[in-house]
Amino acid sequence: MLPTVDQSIAHIAPSSPLLAYARLLSCMRLSPRLRLPTPAAIAGPPPPTPTPSLYAGSNPSMFGEFKEAMTKEFEMTDIGLVTYYLGIEVNQREDGSFISQAGYAREILKKFRMDNSKPINTPVECGVKLSKHDEEEKVDPTFFKSLVESLRYLTCTRPDILYAVGLVSRYMEDPTTTHLKIAKRILRYIKVCLVNCRVCEHIPPFGNLQFLKKLDLKFISDITHMGAEFHGYRGFPSLRELCLARMNNLEEWSEYHGVHEFFPKLHLLQVSDCCKLKSMPRLPRIQELVISCCNGSLLSCVGRMTSLSVLKVSQMYNMTSLPSGCIRNLTSLTELKITNCIELQSLPGDEMQRLEMLRLLTIERCYNLASFPSEVGRLSSLCSLRLLDCHCIIFQPEELVQILNLVHQFQIQICGNEVDLRGQLQYLHTIRELSIRGAHYGFTKFKIRKGIAKLSICCCDELESLMTAEPTNSLLEKLCIDGISNLTTLPDWLQHLSSLCFLQLSGCPSIILQPEELVQILNSVPKFQIQICGNRVNLFGQLQHLHTLRGLSLSGAHYGSSIYKYLERYENSELSICCCDELESLMTADAASSIVLEELYIDGISNLTTLPDWLQHLKSLCHLSIKNCSQLGTLPRGLKNLHMLETLSIINCPQLKRRYEKEIGEDWPTISHVSYVDIS
Repeated sequence: MLPTVDQSIAHIAPSSPLLAYARLLSCMRLSPRLRLPTPAAIAGPPPPTPTPSLYAGSNPSMFGEFKEAMTKEFEMTDIGLVTYYLGIEVNQREDGSFISQAGYAREILKKFRMDNSKPINTPVECGVKLSKHDEEEKVDPTFFKSLVESLRYLTCTRPDILYAVGLVSRYMEDPTTTHLKIAKRILRYIKVCLVNCRVCEHIPPFGNLQFLKKLDLKFISDITHMGAEFHGYRGFPSLRELCLARMNNLEEWSEYHGVHEFFPKLHLLQVSDCCKLKSMPRLPRIQELVISCCNGSLLSCVGRMTSLSVLKVSQMYNMTSLPSGCIRNLTSLTELKITNCIELQSLPGDEMQRLEMLRLLTIERCYNLASFPSEVGRLSSLCSLRLLDCHCIIFQPEELVQILNLVHQFQIQICGNEVDLRGQLQYLHTIRELSIRGAHYGFTKFKIRKGIAKLSICCCDELESLMTAEPTNSLLEKLCIDGISNLTTLPDWLQHLSSLCFLQLSGCPSIILQPEELVQILNSVPKFQIQICGNRVNLFGQLQHLHTLRGLSLSGAHYGSSIYKYLERYENSELSICCCDELESLMTADAASSIVLEELYIDGISNLTTLPDWLQHLKSLCHLSIKNCSQLGTLPRGLKNLHMLETLSIINCPQLKRRYEKEIGEDWPTISHVSYVDIS
């Protein structure tokens, strides 16, 4: 049987053996193997003020006799089993006695402003070396000593930090920022975070830690039940964040009378990879709930958390629909996010229409979701909608237009085979980005930016009918057309997009444009990324009329050789021409000096023997790249007059490599002024 520790208030001299014994006890770590002797006799003159004292025993009868004898000898008050003494918390149970300084650790973290720091798994880095002669910036010795002394007392119950604390204790006289960094790492280590306690059968009563603000329980695979043992008798008066993760056998988080009062300040609850958990208590004051990789039936408990503002659900197993009543009463909900629920087939429209405060709605990668509730269009507070990678979803065109005109921010992906948008785009008054693709999904990816309204349409090979009337008050700023193999002309409505500032055209090899038409379109938008085929569009003598052109790629092969990646590069206006084997006629030398071309890429033109004369007149050229031109033997001598040229790349051009090799090539002086030259 473990020793029982009792607490009394007695008139004992500060130097008495009993007080000395109590102090000894406070510095010892109780364990199943420890046997504390029972003091035989304690004596001393009574001081004028009461002094707290502790005594312990392993024999119940002897323990009782000792207590009776003490009360007869001294004026004492028995206040029961000890729970807290000199910063040490004591928890005595039938299966053992446990001591900790978690509350004291919380106070240390708060004192040194580390209570919001991220926990780490080791108190000190492996192989770290410190020196008294460190040349780093000095820190306040008083502050550093206070920190180290606080950590020293914590070692009473935390032998795992003994080495690290002893290490930093050597440098208390003249500490530096390096020493302080090591000391603060120890503070980050002592934060309460249970990880990989795979053989733990009981969770300690963390509810007794009055100052605990964040608690992580992870990879505790043998725990099957959480209840009163976990909550303790005080609850969690300061806890704001709780995380349960990878507790594979946890089946129940008990609900019993008053349990909701144990979490008065809990703001965030995260439950992840607890696949057997099917119930959790009512938490009426919680603000944010994140559930992932759990059984879908767990969501049936969510409906009672009426204070929720944010609900995020991801990768729920065996869930074809949200449990009935799951979100009906969440009238305070402002954000709902459902992702990677691949078995989800429907959403409860009758319950979603009650979410009158909902502002952000996100549905992503729910591949079997077949419909979207039209009731969402009645939520006047909704301002952001994301619907991505839901391949099977079907909209009525009018419902989609109504919903998108309701919100100011949206990112929607739809399939042209499932939703007929003919004659509808002119009614989308808030749309700012439109992506149209011929293939099924695999959309051109845009970075998610706040305030963007974007619609992506796949399986769309006919553009003209998308707008049957001239749009009024169009806000469309970016238009991307990609991978429509049978597209031969651009739609007429393109010329009515007065707000358009970016145009992308790629992967449309059949398109035929009149040179003057292309120049007019490109000069009407500030930025563009265009791929065209030199066999279909004759640009002879036209490039000097492109006043905003900053990047030009010329390739001998048919597509697939473009240097540019058509994703999120809006910095320059870029034109890529394939099947181009004659460069001289693209512009005249006199006009070349007036354009603002900054980047020129020439690739795979096998019959190219000399570069065009206009190249040496590109005064704003900063980057020149020449690749796979085996017949090209020389560069224009006028390159040395291009003072803005900073980068020259020559790859797989054997004749140029021989003539312009750094320092030893016969024509090296022509390019020696360039800051960076790469010849390989």
